[in-house]
Amino acid sequence: MGLTEGHWFEDEYSLSERQLERAVEDEKAAYERGVRDGSAKYKWINVNNSLPEECEDVLIYAEWESAGISGISKGEGVKVGWQVGGHWHIDGKCRVVGKYWMSIPELEERE
Repeated sequence: MGLTEGHWFEDEYSLSERQLERAVEDEKAAYERGVRDGSAKYKWINVNNSLPEECEDVLIYAEWESAGISGISKGEGVKVGWQVGGHWHIDGKCRVVGKYWMSIPELEERE
């Protein structure tokens, strides 16, 4: 649950960034298929309706800003994030505005 020393994906599950990206993309595609046919296993929750437990890592669809050498850039998409007191956080991002969230799906073994 949440952040301890380091990010829980690295500490507890040892997922590489690529594995996490693949899981997010797979879930996003499955979600989009599920929305179309009404069978979505995981549901996106509007942040205005409900929030996850504080410091619980979840998938968050958000807008954010990133500061870099070339200045401030804006982005939006699905990332792993958490909230405290209704304020959303994503590693390396600032001014995060959460729109929707859902629990992180369990990953199935692949051959």
